[in-house]
Amino acid sequence: MTSETPATTILLATTLATSLVAGGTLYFVKQRLSRPYVHVVDDKNTSPPGPPRALLGGNVKNFPKDRWTETFTAWTKTYGDVIYIQLPKRPILILNSLSDADDMLNKRAGIYSGRPDNFMVNVLMDFSWSISQAQPGPKHNEARKVFRKSIGPRAVADFDTLLEADAEKLVAAFTGFSGDPREIIVDTVSGSVLKLAYGEKVAKKHGSQLVQLNEQAITIITSSSTSVWLPNIIPIARYLPKWLPGLSFHEFADKSKYILSQLRSVAYDEVKLAADQGKGDLSIVSRYLNETEFTKEDLRDAVAMLYIGGVDTTSIALLNFVGQMVIHPDILRKIQTELDDKIGRGRVPRASEMDSLTYLRAVWRESIRFHAPVSVSIPHCSLQDDVWKGYFIPKGTVIIPNIEFMLRDPRFWGKDADVFNPDRFLVQRELGQPDVDSIPFGFGRRICPGRFLSARNGMLYAAALLATYDVLPLEGDKAPTGLTHSEGKFKFPTNVKCRFVARQ
Repeated sequence: MTSETPATTILLATTLATSLVAGGTLYFVKQRLSRPYVHVVDDKNTSPPGPPRALLGGNVKNFPKDRWTETFTAWTKTYGDVIYIQLPKRPILILNSLSDADDMLNKRAGIYSGRPDNFMVNVLMDFSWSISQAQPGPKHNEARKVFRKSIGPRAVADFDTLLEADAEKLVAAFTGFSGDPREIIVDTVSGSVLKLAYGEKVAKKHGSQLVQLNEQAITIITSSSTSVWLPNIIPIARYLPKWLPGLSFHEFADKSKYILSQLRSVAYDEVKLAADQGKGDLSIVSRYLNETEFTKEDLRDAVAMLYIGGVDTTSIALLNFVGQMVIHPDILRKIQTELDDKIGRGRVPRASEMDSLTYLRAVWRESIRFHAPVSVSIPHCSLQDDVWKGYFIPKGTVIIPNIEFMLRDPRFWGKDADVFNPDRFLVQRELGQPDVDSIPFGFGRRICPGRFLSARNGMLYAAALLATYDVLPLEGDKAPTGLTHSEGKFKFPTNVKCRFVARQ
């Protein structure tokens, strides 16, 4: 085109070119949004398939706001077991297969044991002291050492006397009870973990306050880890003034920081003061306060997380178990027969006798498998670029194991995976059979170190209740055909209504 070309011709050509580019872009976007997104990294590696992305925001619009596991499970039909999505500054990989979770998170733990950087949680809420947030390294190792020494598989029995006393209290609390058992179960489990962590005196003095703080902390942790916060995308946004309309993160962070700091220090400081004065009672803190293997700060932080994380999982597991007993009276009778034969009728069993209760353990495991206390595991994060199964996984990719689907996957559990069938745990384990005792607690180096305590006290409480009571539907009601559950990471059953009737 020469300098003599009329301006109208130039304008027409420019308009046409712009239209062609816009039309081509629109066509490309429509094509992109009509098929799974697969990014070609090189001639050998791609990212895993996943739902269509928008040019701006990636998968923000089609990422689920709640009930993650239902969406993730539905996506398996289209995209398979490994699903890749993109949120702002956050590549995410969803694992729906147990074998994939084992291969990536257990066998390749050196690469996939990180935690996602979360500026909102770690900095503004000042929660980086938590073992659940700590990156691999000295802080994480020291916290796990505290758990291993205090409530690991060899140490957890040291507190059996305390657990057995609380089992007796739980039985007494249900005398003549009719209604929703959630409050009594949560209070009992919370009180038990509180006494184990900080002792009887602190439990009596601060019990109700700490229970409320813990409930708030669980809500905070769940919300903070499942929401998209502006400071995580643009860290400099932390300096925006609080009075700006629409900014909620300041208020949330300040409130969260206060609640979490209270749970971190209040009970610990009181136990430490009592121990210094020679007035401390039995607890993990008082027992290990002068331990030379780890610092007092590591003890404080680990025990705080023991309390925060040790209440809801056990409570949910026990509530699900009670609900299944209402639905399946025939199974309840079999458990009671085993209790009568091996423990003796009319007596609350001891923790040391749990290993003899084969059928009860099978039912407990099936209850956990059938309704996982948590729907998805706490996310892992890749610590370096990796190629896995031919897929390119960039450093910083968030890994979310879909636990609820894994525990119902018919490829691992058989055609009756959606049937409550404790007998599946009575047959001798075949090589490679999933370990339901560990799956709900995570994978690899990030597996929950409190799982031995949760299994021990949860099953003890279940045995104590069935040794004493028949668990029946409410007077005039029929047993439900199944359990419904709340939304969120911790899924409490919402329709467990029953009577505890003394056995005749």
